[in-house]
Amino acid sequence: REALQRVLGKALEARQTGDGRPFIVGHFITNRCMCKCASCLWRDNDCEDVPLADLQRFYAQAKAEGFVATALSGGEPFLRSDLGAVVRFIKQEAGMSILLFNTGWYLKKRMDEVLPYIDMMIVSLDSAKPARHDAIRGLPGLFDRAIEGVRLVKEKYPDVSLQFNCCVQKGMADEIDDLLALAARLDVQISFDVITEYRHGENAHFVETDMGMPLPELQALCASLAEKKRAGAPILNSQQYFDYFITGRPGYRCHLPKLVMFIDGRGNAEYC
Repeated sequence: REALQRVLGKALEARQTGDGRPFIVGHFITNRCMCKCASCLWRDNDCEDVPLADLQRFYAQAKAEGFVATALSGGEPFLRSDLGAVVRFIKQEAGMSILLFNTGWYLKKRMDEVLPYIDMMIVSLDSAKPARHDAIRGLPGLFDRAIEGVRLVKEKYPDVSLQFNCCVQKGMADEIDDLLALAARLDVQISFDVITEYRHGENAHFVETDMGMPLPELQALCASLAEKKRAGAPILNSQQYFDYFITGRPGYRCHLPKLVMFIDGRGNAEYC
């Protein structure tokens, strides 16, 4: 709650000043990953991670510029052997709130060096069926390790806000009820993330995937999710998020750059 209040306070301040300066870092802390998701636009196992010393310098400067939080993702952040040192510096020296995305593969093994510094964690979950989740992610045994890790996190680190995130992509329309039932059993909320099919705009460098749902199917799925949310399902997304995909918003302009500065796995700032 304290971390959320800090972020909301900064958002209110930014709205009042109207200067358009971001105050959250969206950081692909590594592009390396052991999964092989067909929908992924970021995996690059040949990408060299930015050294710890450079990250420390960056976050010290980000603190001085007024940034109050960071969202660390990848790739699989736990593939960085120095992840514990990274989050410890961000929390203790830069004083930032931390959101960590991960697959759950390394949770049991490495949670004790990382989670004491984390405010919120999101674990990827694309199916409630172990075999299907592992097939989507291209990593046998991932489902069981992720669920075991989630149970341990809830037991050992109850103050960490813990959620699931599911990629909305081809072939997952029949997964919804089972995913919601699993989330309810584990007492974890879940967000549904409609996948992006390209990066950096239509007329610039981009990477494609063909895993996006056809629009009519996506509209029907989002309408169903919105209805389930209204009925009390443990869904994090806002009604407005689903409405965008159900009805579309002509002339929509993303305002996220007013909040978040994105950093890729090589350390470059990018316009997402």
